[in-house]
Amino acid sequence: MEKKTLKQDDDIKIINNKILGEKIRNYRKRKKLSLEDLAKQMGISKLSIQKYEVGKRTIPFNILVDFFKILEIPLGRV
Repeated sequence: MEKKTLKQDDDIKIINNKILGEKIRNYRKRKKLSLEDLAKQMGISKLSIQKYEVGKRTIPFNILVDFFKILEIPLGRV
């Protein structure tokens, strides 16, 4: 059995961030919310949301919960 390297772990994290970000962006667009509108509702910057949506930043749990609530994402859908 092959051991994962730190690089592989980072690659997996990046892929997971991108997948989650794409799903969040899709739900935001379905709700017809702009980045600015969502940022205001969440109390975070538009730039932060952009980075979450493209997978450049890992989403902290409390922010993830806010995405789920505001965008009405069912827990089993992500």
